[in-house]
Amino acid sequence: MMAVPVPDFYTASVAEQSHRLRDMACRAAVLWPGRWQVERLLKYRENAVFALSSATDGRVVLRIHRPGYHQVAALKSELVWMQALSEAGFCVPVLRTGHDGGVLQVVEAPGIPEPRFVDMQDHMPGVPVSEVTDIRTLEKIYVDIGRQLAAMHAHSMRWVAPEGFHRPSWDSDGLIGQSPLWGDFRQLPALSGNDARRVAEAVAQAERDLREFGDGRDRFGMIHADGIADNILYDPHAGPRLIDFDDCGHGWFLFDLATCLFFHEDHPGYPVISESFLGSYAQAGKLDASMRRAMPLFMFLRALTYLGWVHTRAETGTAREMTSFFVERAARLADSYLKGRPTSFGAGIS
Repeated sequence: MMAVPVPDFYTASVAEQSHRLRDMACRAAVLWPGRWQVERLLKYRENAVFALSSATDGRVVLRIHRPGYHQVAALKSELVWMQALSEAGFCVPVLRTGHDGGVLQVVEAPGIPEPRFVDMQDHMPGVPVSEVTDIRTLEKIYVDIGRQLAAMHAHSMRWVAPEGFHRPSWDSDGLIGQSPLWGDFRQLPALSGNDARRVAEAVAQAERDLREFGDGRDRFGMIHADGIADNILYDPHAGPRLIDFDDCGHGWFLFDLATCLFFHEDHPGYPVISESFLGSYAQAGKLDASMRRAMPLFMFLRALTYLGWVHTRAETGTAREMTSFFVERAARLADSYLKGRPTSFGAGIS
C-alpha cells in the first residue's frame, strides 16, 4: 500500500497546521515547571496561542511565535518591556520562567520545518472586547483603556531601555517609507485607479505633516501598537486589560490611539466610544490641541498598515475577505485627513 505523502506545513490545511502546533505546544510545556495539559487553541492567526492548565499550578497561555517576524533580540526585548510594565504596576501578562531560568524557549516538532520560539504567560481572565456588544459596557471599557494607555505612555516617556534593547519602529520609514513594517501598501493590486491616487496624495502630505508634528518624548516612545478589540480582554471584576505585545515598538502615541479606534469606526456607537476613549486619555495624560488635530492623520496611517498586511498575506483567507474593506477605508480616511487637515500640527518637544 502506497504511503500518503505528508503535506508541507505551509501548504497543509489550517486544521492540520493547528494539529502539528498542538503537538509542539505539548513538547514545549515540559520546559516549564508544572504538569501542564494543553486544553485548546485560543488563537491562530500568525502566532499560535494555546490554553494550558495544571491541577497545582493554575492556568497559563503558551505562545508559539511565527517564524521570521522577529529576531531573538526583538523577542527578548518585548518580554523585557512587558516585565518593566509589570514592575511599574501595570496589569499585563506575567511571564513564567522555564527550568533553565529563561522566559523564552526554542522548540522543535515533527512536521514543522523550523524551530519556534515559545513563551508562557499567566492566564488573564475575561473575553475579547470584540465579543462585547452593549454600548454602555463598551463606553466604560474604553474610558478605562484610555486611562491605561495614558499611564503607559507616561511610563514610556520616563523609561530608559536597557542596552541591547531592540524593537521595530513605527516611525515614518516604518509606516510610509520604501519598506513599511507590514509590507508595501503601494504594491497591493487592489489599490488602483482613483483610490490609489487619493492614497498617494495623502501619503505625500503625511510625510510633510509627520516631520512637522515631530517625535519629541511627549508624543513618541514605546507603544503597544496593536490594541484592537481582540487584544483587549474584559472581565466585569478585573476590568479591561491589554494583551499580545507582539507588535510593540517605538512609535507615536497617537498611532496607539488610532489602532484602538480603527475597527470601531463604522460601529453605530463610535462617537460614544471615541469620545469616551480620547476624553479619558486626555484627562489622565496629555492630549493637546495639536494632537487632537492630528488624529485623522494617524487613523489614515493605521489604514495603510492593513493594506500592507493583506498584500504580504494574499494567500490567506483573512486577506481575501478583508482586502476590499481595507482599500475602501484607506481611501475614505485619506479624504477625511486631507479635507480636515489644519494649517499646522505643531512639533513635540525633543
